[in-house]
Amino acid sequence: MSQANASAVSHAACAKVASVARRALFYALQTEIPVAAKLASIQARRALTILCLHGVAEGQGAYVSMTPALFDDLIAWLKKRFRIIVFADLETFEPGGKPPLILSFDDGYKDFIEIVAPILEKHGVRVNLNVLPGAIESGLPPMNVMLQDFIISAPAALLGETPLPGLPQGADPENRAAACLRASAALKNRSISEQKTMFAELQRSFSRFEGFRPTQMMTLQDVHEISSIHEVGAHSFEHASMALESDHFLREDAHKCRDYFLANLGYAPSIYAFPNGFARSGQAEILREAGYKHLLLVGQDYSRLDARVHPRFGVYARSEFEARARAVGWSR
Repeated sequence: MSQANASAVSHAACAKVASVARRALFYALQTEIPVAAKLASIQARRALTILCLHGVAEGQGAYVSMTPALFDDLIAWLKKRFRIIVFADLETFEPGGKPPLILSFDDGYKDFIEIVAPILEKHGVRVNLNVLPGAIESGLPPMNVMLQDFIISAPAALLGETPLPGLPQGADPENRAAACLRASAALKNRSISEQKTMFAELQRSFSRFEGFRPTQMMTLQDVHEISSIHEVGAHSFEHASMALESDHFLREDAHKCRDYFLANLGYAPSIYAFPNGFARSGQAEILREAGYKHLLLVGQDYSRLDARVHPRFGVYARSEFEARARAVGWSR
């Protein structure tokens, strides 16, 4: 066996061991005793658990948090252990009994209408959904998601010819998931003007990919219909990483989102979810001045019932054990 083949076999063996260990760990963390301890701690602190998800779909889409079967199982499991509420309920929420939990979806993917909403209806659950007016109007996902769509599905030859942000040696067609993460991070860690410049170059390769299908987004009609059931907030106008933008840019963005909601949905949004969980000191005050009551980050931590700036747990899972363990906060 050559040295290269031996290295590949060793890497595969290590990956398999890590996968088994990971599954065993998550299985242990979602069993009765550690979950009961977590719930008791949450209740004692009067903490608010907020889970941030993106898409629910089959396959390995760039934005997918978990499969429909896992999501269905998770909702049933959570309902037995939490009171699932929305942000508007915090005004009248009375502590006691099961601890509160909010499910918060970002971006506004089409699968929310096609997959998520029917599962939520089945379980009688309402959630928070934060949408991008720019994506609603263009029909296209955020630039970093579209880039990941390309990396996941492009022919290997085209992928190898495409200069990608964060990947000076190019993307490995055999490890597209890792390439997605690195390229997406490199793109979204820039101002929106820089992102657009880089993206214009990338679109030359996108145009060479016959049949390229970016992730579908919700239409205005979809959002209008879903807002009669679920709590819809803003996720910025076009997914800019606000920590990299000026205060003036954020003020303009906050007002653009508010004006869009008023003109098209008939109300001003009370929720603003920072894209990519990025925020800079002082930016929460700017949004509060613009009329937003609840400001959402990521942060991998619990919030409080009386908070107005909320950390959220980013939740993704490949098994029901992982989904449950992450949902009660073990992802910290």
